[in-house]
Amino acid sequence: MNVSANDKKQLNIIIVVMIIIFSFLVFFTKDNSGYKPRQVPIPKLYEPEQMNLPPEYKLSLTGQRDVKNQDVFIYAQAYYKIHCRVVHIMPYYMGVSGGLAPVDFAVVWGELVKKENYTNIDFRQSGRWAYFRPKKTSLYDNEFIGTHFANMHIIPADRNVFSGLKKVEKYDEIYMEGYLVNIESFENGRCTMTWNSSLSRNDKGNGACEIMFVTKIITKYGEFVSAKNQNK
Repeated sequence: MNVSANDKKQLNIIIVVMIIIFSFLVFFTKDNSGYKPRQVPIPKLYEPEQMNLPPEYKLSLTGQRDVKNQDVFIYAQAYYKIHCRVVHIMPYYMGVSGGLAPVDFAVVWGELVKKENYTNIDFRQSGRWAYFRPKKTSLYDNEFIGTHFANMHIIPADRNVFSGLKKVEKYDEIYMEGYLVNIESFENGRCTMTWNSSLSRNDKGNGACEIMFVTKIITKYGEFVSAKNQNK
């Protein structure tokens, strides 16, 4: 059977749409972990707090982790806390990056957490990138927004944290603790991927996203803490 170029194009579009739908279903499906969050207020931070780790502490957080049949190592670069507004959400499933970080949060902080400010900015996400465009009614320019906005690749420390991440909705106010991390993956001893977090709030373009290994998240539904951190 001969397949025209147009038919192939339509088939590819259908496959992409099905993958996107499947990713949304996987991420937003009802949580059945049984984890019961503790009800606590959301801590307020005007700016993210970051403590860079010295080289001797930059060790793998989880040891070797099997992701999509590859050996993955997660190296902590900095301890990180952030209180923010989630202005866009995009789930991912495909590949090692999707297996590790099943969702990206586009977030704002500081003055942009306020409704009268973030609603005067348009946000969108695509392909692990996030974009913003201030409306004519915005009080803030590109430079200010760019230093109070981030696209964060979110790695849940365990199922407890993942159950909290899945409850987050667009425009929710949240608080997260954890680590900014670098990633290496290997297949049969060959490095197949390196993925490094930004350690600055002022950078732009490729490499400017934060990769966060989240050990605690506090939302309107309560506090979700990794099992290893529940007594800390």
